[in-house]
Amino acid sequence: MKSLPFVYANSKNAWMTSDIFAEWFQSQFIPSVRKHLRSRKLPEKAVLLLDNCPAHPPADTLKSRDGLITVAYLPKNTTSLIQPLDQGIISTFKKLYRRELVSNIISTDMPVTDFLKSMSIKDFFYAGQAAWKAISPSTIEGCWMRGLAHTFGEDAHDLVPSDENIAANAARDNDDDSDEEFDGFSAEEVADVHSRQFQRFHQRLNDDGITVTTDDVNVWLECDEQPSTADLLNDEELIQSVTSATRG
Repeated sequence: MKSLPFVYANSKNAWMTSDIFAEWFQSQFIPSVRKHLRSRKLPEKAVLLLDNCPAHPPADTLKSRDGLITVAYLPKNTTSLIQPLDQGIISTFKKLYRRELVSNIISTDMPVTDFLKSMSIKDFFYAGQAAWKAISPSTIEGCWMRGLAHTFGEDAHDLVPSDENIAANAARDNDDDSDEEFDGFSAEEVADVHSRQFQRFHQRLNDDGITVTTDDVNVWLECDEQPSTADLLNDEELIQSVTSATRG
């Protein structure tokens, strides 16, 4: 488990739970933040911004022992408006992840269905790692400024990226080139590469007897823009959870 590129935990129903989140916060987030701050010789003080997901425990239960690393919740009904992850980071990651998956499929001679069946959770982890590493710092910074620039002062408003800049950063993130001196392809060139890549993917699917249209691909790319990742416990599950905790 320690060799995996992500911290992994699971629940019975594949939901994020308050227990899993609290464990991650205490055992992973706090130590990682302290290590990062120490490496930069910065004060060991930080705030984690969260949305109002049902799996997120109360803020007063999520803090370091010294109280210097804490949690703050965004106002209700503002996630899509100001949360940095929702300003383009998540959507960019998902598209890069799907590109990685498609690239792996078309690089083999296996039928699509057989290839997908051969994939393990570990394989998906490494595809996710490749997608995350492909997201540029400028994309992440731009998404922060897009939703929360006003919190950084009046001068920060000049740094708010436009929709066009967000799209341009995402296009650069889609580049396959690894040469740091290379200026990057244009958005049109990236789109052309993706088009040819998906054409090969379509052909592979058609060879397997699976009919796919461009609209199907677009639906696939956007199929989980707002996925459910947590659920509220019903009365029976809540009673069982409290009973188990009491016995423990």
